[in-house]
Amino acid sequence: MIEYSFITKGEYWGKERAVVVTHNPATARKQYFALDSKVEDIRQELLSMRSRVRDKMPHWRDPEAIKERYLRLCEHLHVSSDLHEIEFSQPGGKLSMSFRKNVLRVERKRAMFGKNIIITDNADWTTSEIVEASLDRWQVED
Repeated sequence: MIEYSFITKGEYWGKERAVVVTHNPATARKQYFALDSKVEDIRQELLSMRSRVRDKMPHWRDPEAIKERYLRLCEHLHVSSDLHEIEFSQPGGKLSMSFRKNVLRVERKRAMFGKNIIITDNADWTTSEIVEASLDRWQVED
């Protein structure tokens, strides 16, 4: 159920078009849960990585290789790698790894959830006609 929609007009692809922004809280809640779950999965893996670095395990001594593992994890989970910040230092010559969640980035990501932008050349349609046509698109996509 769409909670709100907003319509405006703009020029896109050389023609005036209607632009509708909608928000669906139910979709947003599902996306919040999915993101929170992935962020927690990444946190758990980063804790494991930090432990391996601390224990000087083989293959866990090169900061660039560790960052690459982190990037692959984020890619695998389809999550932006800027949601966490990873830092390495070498106090006393011993490699140390730290990380923290970038709360601002996570909240910005969450703010986009549940929103849909529809751009159409049916500029004379009402907002509800555009939204309904968009919702019916599953038939074509199916």
